[in-house]
Amino acid sequence: MLVILSHATCRKHPSVKPTAVGRILVWRGCSLWIGHAGEPTDFHSHHAVQIALPFRGGRVSFASAPSEWRQYAVAIVAPNEPHAFEARSQFMAQIFVEPESLHGRALQRMVRGEPIAALAVEPLSGDIEALASAYERQASDHELFALTQALVAKLVGAAAFSAPPDPRVAQAIARLRNRLNEEVSLTTTAAAVGLSPDRFRHLFVAETGIAFRPYVLWLRLERALAAYVGGDSLTEAALSAGFADSAHFSRTFRRMFGIAPISVRPE
Repeated sequence: MLVILSHATCRKHPSVKPTAVGRILVWRGCSLWIGHAGEPTDFHSHHAVQIALPFRGGRVSFASAPSEWRQYAVAIVAPNEPHAFEARSQFMAQIFVEPESLHGRALQRMVRGEPIAALAVEPLSGDIEALASAYERQASDHELFALTQALVAKLVGAAAFSAPPDPRVAQAIARLRNRLNEEVSLTTTAAAVGLSPDRFRHLFVAETGIAFRPYVLWLRLERALAAYVGGDSLTEAALSAGFADSAHFSRTFRRMFGIAPISVRPE
């Protein structure tokens, strides 16, 4: 079922150098950033599998350490891995997939234990071009969503047959999503899924690869981003997701994406 939380092109701030110009779609468990890249990012890490798709023979650069820049035709970045990104003026798409999803679990296996890995372009060339062409003709959100989902499904292929997450962790995540504008705690979440705090803490890390509090922060960021690109101000977006204020949201955004939210501009 398609649940697009928001679609929009982001604000224009003439005094800030753009790090992206284009459209962002956010739906549960995945987001698509498509358009033209601008300034490079700082080193950052986020709780998502990242797929970078330059269009029409382009290449992008990633670094897992300051002196280790490499170019890629198609790249995949493992979750929670520090990296920087540069692709000035490149027409491209980036797809972020939650690693707890079935596709996210399959994608993690494709990284082969590396922080950043190259993927073959040829099997995806038709799907990548379809996505680029759809953006150029200003296709609807639903069409861009469908093309993105088809591309990810083709990418994972047989690797999609991964074990689903532990149902108690899946239940906890669903519960958290419904309470992001409230105070949430590990203790109350553990009790809600019938586990002791210690057992839940270890199971949550084993299933998600991240501790409880940073994961809640990631969900808040996802919610605030959806609200922001949907038209809310920074303050409105921050408060709707449970951040203390817009500064907290902006700091978290920069730490997880390496850019400031106001640096993403519409075409």
